[in-house]
Amino acid sequence: MVNVKLLTQFTLESVKRRVKPGVELKLDAPAERIDIFTDPARVQQILNALLTNAAKFTSEGSITLGYRLTDGGSKLEFSVTDTGIGINPDNKERIFDRFVKLDSETQGAGLGLTIARLIARLLGGDVILDTTYRGGARFLLTLPKK
Repeated sequence: MVNVKLLTQFTLESVKRRVKPGVELKLDAPAERIDIFTDPARVQQILNALLTNAAKFTSEGSITLGYRLTDGGSKLEFSVTDTGIGINPDNKERIFDRFVKLDSETQGAGLGLTIARLIARLLGGDVILDTTYRGGARFLLTLPKK
């Protein structure tokens, strides 16, 4: 069993150095302890990819890692929300294709989101772009709580 609050705190600490000066890195965690039966290294890998992307495209404001139980407590939903440049909703699936980079000026091979989604699906979950959010970008990682 994995203590989700400890996992998210550790993950935020590991990406802190990638965040631009003046951008606030926050954790939005429920008060109650939540444990999940999963591979913590793989979950951290997914969250690292999402947070690293947020850090690349957010030059002011904040990046928030949150989580909550959904579907009557049977699923855990993580969210990575930023106040960066955002993503056109028309690209909501294209961004998960291999080697796709919407901004050719940024570093990376265009594999982070592809790998994150693949791992999430292997863990019984998924990663999606929340197209209802308009203040930057928000990605949702949903996993079974088991």
